[in-house]
Amino acid sequence: MNKMRMLLVAAAVAVGLTGTVVVNAQDNARPGPLQGRARPGMQIVREVADILSAQTGLSAVELLQQIRQTDQTLAEIITANGGSVETVSAEVIAAITADITQAVADGRLTQERADEILANLPQAVADALSRDPQRGGRVERELGHMLRDRALMKAVEDATGLHPRDVLEQMRLGKTLGEVITENGGDPQEVIDATLAAATERLAQAVENGRITQERADDRLAQLETLLNDVMSGTLRERLAASGSA
Repeated sequence: MNKMRMLLVAAAVAVGLTGTVVVNAQDNARPGPLQGRARPGMQIVREVADILSAQTGLSAVELLQQIRQTDQTLAEIITANGGSVETVSAEVIAAITADITQAVADGRLTQERADEILANLPQAVADALSRDPQRGGRVERELGHMLRDRALMKAVEDATGLHPRDVLEQMRLGKTLGEVITENGGDPQEVIDATLAAATERLAQAVENGRITQERADDRLAQLETLLNDVMSGTLRERLAASGSA
């Protein structure tokens, strides 16, 4: 998979956050040059996660929970949580467009190549938002390696001193997140506690704003704690592999 496609798949994971979505804006584009690792993709993932959080009040992990546990599309989840699908679509397209434009300015991508990708981008984002969540097993497996919740990654970075990119690289080599944290001087439980604290604060604000009920907030927090433990232990990865996406 070439680096530009990796960038767009990373953006798609942020849009879907479950591995149920593959944004491939290059289906009709020729392979082209893009040097360097996936740092631009990390930036897009963070930007798209922010867009989704602003529209729904949910973190990346919470979006993952909802799509994994329901048959709803991401668009349906955005709407159910008081967000605007049109706004998400427009802002995601703008974020990816800005990143591609910067890639051209930096000499990492030709203008011709960028034009080809951008021509397909609106439809790719629309497909990502409306895609049946049961059809994305292969990307769901990838998500097991690429989970990028902002609060979780900040807690991991604080505990280990590792850049999220380096953490994800070690997980791709087969380590669990808990192993990565422990081997680099951190405590997995402290990371879980810090992530839950950030989620608690965010959910409390959502309750105060009338976006969700306290009961729903409590349920989300409990589900998040379970998911975090699964990520730490590798259980999530095993489930994804057992689902037929390996």
